[in-house]
Amino acid sequence: MAEEGKKPEKTEEEKKKDAINAIVLRQKRQDRFLKSLEGGVSVLKASKAADIDYKTIWRWRKDDDEFNIKVMSILDSRIMIVEDDEELQELYATMLEGVDCDIVRAYDGREALEKLKEATPDLIVLDILLDEMMGDEFFVEMKREPRFADIPVVLSTVLSAKRCQNLLDMDHRTVYLQKPFGKDQLLEVLRRHLEREA
Repeated sequence: MAEEGKKPEKTEEEKKKDAINAIVLRQKRQDRFLKSLEGGVSVLKASKAADIDYKTIWRWRKDDDEFNIKVMSILDSRIMIVEDDEELQELYATMLEGVDCDIVRAYDGREALEKLKEATPDLIVLDILLDEMMGDEFFVEMKREPRFADIPVVLSTVLSAKRCQNLLDMDHRTVYLQKPFGKDQLLEVLRRHLEREA
């Protein structure tokens, strides 16, 4: 006999049914979110339209690769990688496999400025120690140009954060990512930036 005021413990069958219902409900909410996102609204607005907490969306994207790939595919982001090392360019491409985004490669600051004029990226991953035009010089030139000033930048470098502080102070949205780093670190930084800009 159950104690007065205390709910009886659920049977295994009831627990199993609750788990299935939770999975179905999550799928329906994800589908509503993706449909709203396809309508061209931001991630934040899509989460509100689907009545899902924004932190829940972030957790799903972090834990569910298939769901995150769908989200990134809809966002269809263009990412410019400014890196003079060919092997590192290939490593970036490998890390971003499965994420449906357009990768634009530039091997120095001068080439990056030229490619900015061809197609504006949603985000730039920038090395500092480059040939021809250094990354910090490119950063300053880009931020002076009104068309490109709002493009978010991830500083990917072996230099310390202190050495990059003047660039970080120029635009507080700029993120510092010290080399070497792993795939998870890179994807998390990109997700945060692209969600903020969406």
